[in-house]
Amino acid sequence: MSQSRQRGFTLIEFMIVVAILAILTALAVPTISGTMGDSRLRDAMNEVRFFLAEARARATERNVAVVVVIDRGTPLGGDFALWEGTSRDCSTVDTSTPALLGPYVMGTDLRFRETGLSSISMGGTDQGASIDLCIRPDGGVYLRPAVTPITGPLQFRFRRYEAADPVGVERILRLNFNGIPRIER
Repeated sequence: MSQSRQRGFTLIEFMIVVAILAILTALAVPTISGTMGDSRLRDAMNEVRFFLAEARARATERNVAVVVVIDRGTPLGGDFALWEGTSRDCSTVDTSTPALLGPYVMGTDLRFRETGLSSISMGGTDQGASIDLCIRPDGGVYLRPAVTPITGPLQFRFRRYEAADPVGVERILRLNFNGIPRIER
C-alpha cells in the first residue's frame, strides 16, 4: 500500500494569514471613515453653496428680494431657510411665514450628519450665532434688518465633528459682494 500525502494549509499558516488580514483591516478603517467624513463635509458645503446660489438665481430671475436666514445655533447644529419677497425691497420679505425652501437642520439632517457650521465672519469679525442676508435682484448682498451692504466677503467656516469635538481641517465657503458663493479650501 502506498501512502498518499494530502497537501493543504496547516492551522498555523491559516492563523497567520487571518492575523495579517486583521491588521490590514484595522489600519484601513480609520482612513476610510476619515474619507467618508470629509466627503460629508464637502457635501454639506456644496448644499449651502447651492442654497445661496439658488437664492441669488431666484432674486435675479424673479426680480424680487430674497432673504436667507442662517442660524448657526451650536457648532454641530444650526439651520438655514429661504424666503422670497414681493418686490425688490428687502423689507417686503416676511420671514414669519413658512419658508419657501428649508429649514434644513445641520447635525440632524442626514446630509449634514457629523458636520457643522463653526462660524460666520465678515472682514475677520464673527457675526454671531445667526445672520439674515437679503439678496436683491442686482445680485447685491445686504445684512438685515438694517439692510446694509456687506462690507467684506462673508466666510462660512465648516468643520467635521466626532462626538461634538472638532476633527480635521476647517473648510471655508465665501460669499462675495456679487452674491456668488465659492468654496475656498
